[in-house]
Amino acid sequence: DPTNDIDWTLDTSGAGNTLRLFNYPNDLFNYAGYNFMQRPDVRWTAGAFLNYKWNEHFEGYLDVMLMDDVTDAQIAPSGNFFVANEVNCNNPLLSDDEIDKICTAQGYGPDDDAFIYIGRRNVEGGGRNDHLEHSAYRLVGGLKGDIDDNWSYDFYGLYGMTHYADEYQNDFNALNIQNSLFVVTDTDPESATYGQPICRDATAREAGCVPWNIFQAGGVTQAAIDYLQLPLLAIGGVKTQVISAKVNGDLEDYGWKFPSASEGIKVAIGAEYRKEDLFVHPDYAYQQGWGAGQGGKTLPTEGGYNVKEGFAELLVPIAQDMPGVQDLTLELGFRYSDYSTTGGANTWKAQASYAPVPGLKFRLGHSRATRSPNVRELYRPQTVLLDGTTDPCAGSTPAYSQAQCALTGVTAAQYGHIRANAAGQYNSLLGGNPNLDQEIGDTNYAGVVITPPGLAGFTATIDYFDIKLDKTIDHYFFDDILNVCATTGDLCDLIHRDANGSLWVTPDGYTISTDANIGKTEGEGVDVTGSYLMPLGNSFLNFNLMGTYLIKQKLNTGLYEYDCSGLFGNTCGIPMPNWRHRFQASWETGNLVLTLGWRYQGSVKADAVDPKNSYLYNPNVVDLYKINGSYENAAYNYFDLVATYNITKNVQFTLGVDNIMDKEAPLAVGFQDNDYGPGFYGFYDPYGRFIHSSLVFTF
Repeated sequence: DPTNDIDWTLDTSGAGNTLRLFNYPNDLFNYAGYNFMQRPDVRWTAGAFLNYKWNEHFEGYLDVMLMDDVTDAQIAPSGNFFVANEVNCNNPLLSDDEIDKICTAQGYGPDDDAFIYIGRRNVEGGGRNDHLEHSAYRLVGGLKGDIDDNWSYDFYGLYGMTHYADEYQNDFNALNIQNSLFVVTDTDPESATYGQPICRDATAREAGCVPWNIFQAGGVTQAAIDYLQLPLLAIGGVKTQVISAKVNGDLEDYGWKFPSASEGIKVAIGAEYRKEDLFVHPDYAYQQGWGAGQGGKTLPTEGGYNVKEGFAELLVPIAQDMPGVQDLTLELGFRYSDYSTTGGANTWKAQASYAPVPGLKFRLGHSRATRSPNVRELYRPQTVLLDGTTDPCAGSTPAYSQAQCALTGVTAAQYGHIRANAAGQYNSLLGGNPNLDQEIGDTNYAGVVITPPGLAGFTATIDYFDIKLDKTIDHYFFDDILNVCATTGDLCDLIHRDANGSLWVTPDGYTISTDANIGKTEGEGVDVTGSYLMPLGNSFLNFNLMGTYLIKQKLNTGLYEYDCSGLFGNTCGIPMPNWRHRFQASWETGNLVLTLGWRYQGSVKADAVDPKNSYLYNPNVVDLYKINGSYENAAYNYFDLVATYNITKNVQFTLGVDNIMDKEAPLAVGFQDNDYGPGFYGFYDPYGRFIHSSLVFTF
């Protein structure tokens, strides 16, 4: 009930047609049993490569790649997600108890239509299924060769297309739900349904309307489900076209060489034209938002952009093969890009490398890069979808004061009477933004490469990086928008509450969370790699290590700032451990290669329990997260074993076991990145031990 804030549910005991108070959390619907943790998938790929060399001046090449993929994504049943909220009080499907609680107790008479919030899943019809098909092809054709002893060229064209078809099945038609809830008794003696419940609206009856009897246990019929179910169809695709040309030259014969160097200056000059396009064509039902479980309308979209670029790079050996200077080289690069959407941009790099002795090299550099928004960020459809986790102005005792909630659009009459979503799901308008500007990134890096002459086969690198990104393309999250508005008064124009003050009951309540240039991002850390190839009789041992130590992963929007290194959660998203690595040890003998891998993900804490991040910290949830196991994810170690055997020169067999110890992913209760993407979208192994094999033929 919207005014008295009473939650009822059907009492299935006894006759199954009376109402009892809703019991939180025992009566909450559990969608986990319906959602696919691992989707069925069938994929076909094919490729062909052709090279023909007429002479050293002309070599033609052609690459063709094809892919076709079919998969089904299943989620929990559709239903009436508060899109139809009226019931006539003379409905013959209502019991005396239901009439009293829905109508009489709320002041409605027998001829009135009572307004109530109705949330009811289509459990009789089963889960929704999204049948997705993707097909892609890529063509590359070019010509390359030597112009003379000093110059070479490469000219090519690329055409790529990815097309998708989306058939969404088993959703409910929001328009039909309300018709099926207005029910009367047929009083026409000439009718085949005389004396039986029928839909009140004659036009709806002519369209096949059947009463949806959700007021009695077992009352829903297949005929009602057939009337309510709605298929949705959409097609879309992206297309890329490229024409590129470059020439490489060695300028030593032209006198472009330092006297202290043994090699001359080398140059690369080129130009490129690229065009990107996207289209999404949903059917009329998608466009009108008739799908009860879709959140909002999906509108047709078409858009694209093109970019013209020119670039030049120099490799400048300054000193080589001298005492104390084995090699001192400077790398310089410049690129100009002219985007049809965001205009021109200059990017450049400068890097120096210094090897004082053989086996030891230092490198230091700075680069400026820009990234114009891609076609998806610019033009993907804007749709109301689930994004937020809590509305601090909802519930009978809101977390925010009345004055704070007023900033978010809550009236005095609504304060304390806005229904909270027990599932922790709130609406945001998500999608592209054709007014986006370019990201601008500056990177400082320094490193060392170690290849000791006395230890053949050994290489190690240590690289420090500091990346600062301005005008970051991202979107404000639902929770952030409400927090900032209530505490500072900013971003309040991004909050749109529906007529009852809710941000989830109807598609009219949402935050605007479309893509935007929201602020600055900074990442700082150290990359470590190492490899060692060691002969062992007639075989080899090969060791490889790749690791990253994350010092900082910071976002500063100008309104708030936080650092997600070592954290995970509804704000920071997937885990960002301070240290993670992948180590492999391989033994190769004859046609057999055995590889043991070790994947390590460092420990992480929930972002809301980190007192160092004042914006993220929420002391009210610390004890709860400790109880439900979401406070911290311990370090994870995964071990994998793969055996590869070359049966013949052209046939290779592989058998492997990932996650040998069957380590299960953490549950992280209540975090959307884990609830909807098992294992935090594959950051942890969501399926446990995984056995795989393949047989590869080459021609």
